[in-house]
Amino acid sequence: MKKVLFPTLALATLLIAGCANAVEEQKAAPIAFETYVQRVEAETSTGFPVSLDLCLDMPVGDGEQQENVKKGITEVIGLSAIGKVLGAPTGNTMKEIGDNYVSIFKQKTDANTISRAITMQVSCVYQNEACAVFYVEDDGIDFESSQKYEAVIRLSDGHLMTNDDIAKISKDKLMNLAHKFADDSQKGKIDDEGNYSLSIGAEGLLFHPTQYSLNEYVLPTESVEAYLTEEGKALLKAVALLTERSTSSETIQGDLGRYDLQGPVKSYKIVSEDMEYTFDTNGQVQTCNGEPVVGTVYEKINRNDLGLATEAFVIGNARDIFTYDASGRLAKRIYRVGNRDEQVDVYYYDSRGVLYKVNSMTRFDERNIVTNTEKFYGFQFDSHGNWIKRGRAERVITYYN
Repeated sequence: MKKVLFPTLALATLLIAGCANAVEEQKAAPIAFETYVQRVEAETSTGFPVSLDLCLDMPVGDGEQQENVKKGITEVIGLSAIGKVLGAPTGNTMKEIGDNYVSIFKQKTDANTISRAITMQVSCVYQNEACAVFYVEDDGIDFESSQKYEAVIRLSDGHLMTNDDIAKISKDKLMNLAHKFADDSQKGKIDDEGNYSLSIGAEGLLFHPTQYSLNEYVLPTESVEAYLTEEGKALLKAVALLTERSTSSETIQGDLGRYDLQGPVKSYKIVSEDMEYTFDTNGQVQTCNGEPVVGTVYEKINRNDLGLATEAFVIGNARDIFTYDASGRLAKRIYRVGNRDEQVDVYYYDSRGVLYKVNSMTRFDERNIVTNTEKFYGFQFDSHGNWIKRGRAERVITYYN
């Protein structure tokens, strides 16, 4: 199977600037996309509920670049869990591809060969003269096969970037480097089964020993530089050209860190959730959709001397327990019912202070504990360093003058 490389969006935007030999810049109008959205809910013959969620972008028009991007998108879908379960995509338009998948899904549901929800999202989040970048959510047969990443497709030929485009290095060498640079909590979890995958981070290559591994090992740039292709070197060097999100001039106070915010925030709203929160000048949350947070969402909120919420009592017999890093960003949230932790979320930030990953543990009962990792991609920031776009999510933020 082809091993696909998924650079972060910020690096992908610099692909042409950093890789003179990779592609030729061509002046062209941005490609327009149409989106196919479909949700199907069904039951197997034994009464088990299943579903299919599709959100697929496809270029509009018949030009050469449009055809190249279509080729790359269909390759992404074919390599995904949905491609393995429902077959390779067929059809000339995204509607034809989506409709065919809906038909196959219903057939397989009737035959009891589908046993859970399937989600496939391929959404264009950025394009320039050389490439188009897609946010991909691939949630297929089981929890271990769930992935969220960005795929980069060259406009000139529809090429989907692979591991070998970036580094010429063996799996054994990558494993040795992972053992060398892993922290103590990771060393016993390195597994060399299956196809590996690489991505690019600010500190170097990010190595996943198995294709669907939740464990990520940072291999410093200097440790892998000798194995990088010219394109790989250019991509890593491009990190230095990124506009850093400023954290030195913006404060994180009150409850702002719990909502991944900084600066003099007055209100924020996540568009898709249709929920709006307001804050006072000390950063403490005041209302949710116009109703007081204390009294409707929480019974009361306990705070430390810095004004950070340490414990929030939910209406009923539950509470949230919060801990923070030195900058006031949320480090861990524990949702506790009675004396039992029902959910634990651990938050990870990159060198710019951007939240990029959340590891979660959810307890359904004593024998049913599920762990999950959610990663965030496709950031756009405002002048205060707060994200206003992240993948398909958007939020509107207002500030005190």
